[in-house]
Amino acid sequence: MKSATIKHLQSLITDETPKKTCDLLQFAIRCVREHKGEEKEDVSMLVEVLGYLNEKAGTKYKPVESNLKFIRARLKDYSVADLKAVVDRQVAKWKGTSMQMYLRPETLFNATKFETYHNGLANENKTAKSTSNREYAQQDFTKMFASIDTLQI
Repeated sequence: MKSATIKHLQSLITDETPKKTCDLLQFAIRCVREHKGEEKEDVSMLVEVLGYLNEKAGTKYKPVESNLKFIRARLKDYSVADLKAVVDRQVAKWKGTSMQMYLRPETLFNATKFETYHNGLANENKTAKSTSNREYAQQDFTKMFASIDTLQI
């Protein structure tokens, strides 16, 4: 299992991988080689999520226990894709604002806050569908009123 994790980590390093992410992956590989045990086997997913946050938010969080423990806890109930989606959503909302300082593992992957951020994704999808329906209806009304104006009654 240990060698499979190392191979997975190594497969994430390509010519297109940003340097910061490569450094994190190399660190994770060293950690796996140095430690035995089940807890260390999920380090590739932890580092993948942390690297994604660093890349998207322009941060430099290191894969230390104080950062990884929040990600590890969320991965018990959610997928890597869910965590990345929350990162994408919060970066889009907060980057360049006074909230940018909260683009950190402690905030994004905190048990109580993560659920709110994750539920916000579902709500945004519903709102997007609702908004597109409203835009469609507004276009219909505009056409209808334009055609009424052309009638000579």
